[in-house]
Amino acid sequence: MLQNQKNLSPPTADEGGMVQRNLAREVDQVLTDMDASDLTRIDRAFKAMADGSYGQCDERGCHIPFERLKIEPQTEHCVACKGRWEEKSGPP
Repeated sequence: MLQNQKNLSPPTADEGGMVQRNLAREVDQVLTDMDASDLTRIDRAFKAMADGSYGQCDERGCHIPFERLKIEPQTEHCVACKGRWEEKSGPP
């Protein structure tokens, strides 16, 4: 019974601080992973500009509309291919 009461009690200041630090560390890691992915896509976009293939869908080679490129300049797929990819991979 005493053990159950300890399990239900709120965390102490030290435990709460540890939880806060762990959560902050996890958030930092997720943001770092997202930044690395974005940087990779941006680098690919610069290379595509240099070789003249910027604005072409990686999957079908079709033209990516300028309006889409304005919204997401580092995109690698047209809307149709991106939609198919999202359907296959499912919800996040």
